[in-house]
Amino acid sequence: VMSYLKVDVVGHSRIFLQNSERTVIETLDGIEDLVRDRVKQHQGDVWYWMGDGGLAAFVDDDKTRMCEEAVRCGNEILSALPDFNMSKNRTVDEIQIRMAAHIGDARLRRNRGSIHSPAVNFVAHLEADRVKTLPNSVSISEEVYRELSGVEKAMFEANGAFEGIPVYSSHPTIGKKIVGRSIRGGVHLDGI
Repeated sequence: VMSYLKVDVVGHSRIFLQNSERTVIETLDGIEDLVRDRVKQHQGDVWYWMGDGGLAAFVDDDKTRMCEEAVRCGNEILSALPDFNMSKNRTVDEIQIRMAAHIGDARLRRNRGSIHSPAVNFVAHLEADRVKTLPNSVSISEEVYRELSGVEKAMFEANGAFEGIPVYSSHPTIGKKIVGRSIRGGVHLDGI
C-alpha cells in the first residue's frame, strides 16, 4: 500500500499559447524541480513527470505517516508557489497547481508512466476534476483524511463524493490561508 500525490499545472495549454516555448519550458522545469525537491524531503518518489505534472508515491510501514507525508508535501508545494511565481516564473501569468492524494495498491513497473491501478486512476481523475479540485488546492480521499491528525484534518472540508468515494478538499489557498495573485512585477497577498 502506498499514498499518492498527483500534481498538475493548471492551464498548461493556455500558458503555451501566451508565452514563448523556451519561457514555458524553463518555468515548467522550475516547477518540476520544486515538486521533486518537496517529494524527496517527505521521503517520496516521483514516479513520473510529463512536462506539466506527475505522480509521486510515498511508502512507509506506518499508514498514517504515509498519508501525512503526501498531504504535507502537497501543502508545502502550494506554500512555495508565491516565491516561485515572484522569482522563477517567466510566464505572463501566475502558475497555479492542482493536486490530489489517495492511498492504495499499485505494482511498480519499469515504465512508471504506464502505471495502472484503481488507486492511481482514482487520484489522477480526482486531480483532473475541476469542480472537486480547484487551482491551488489539494483534494484527498476519505481514506487519506481518516489518517490525518486533527490539525491537518482542519485544513480540509467535506466535498461530496467522487467516483463513489467521499472526498475532502482544501480551500484554494497557498500555505496558511494566504492566496497569492500575480500583479505585474510581483505577487499581491490577500489573507483569507
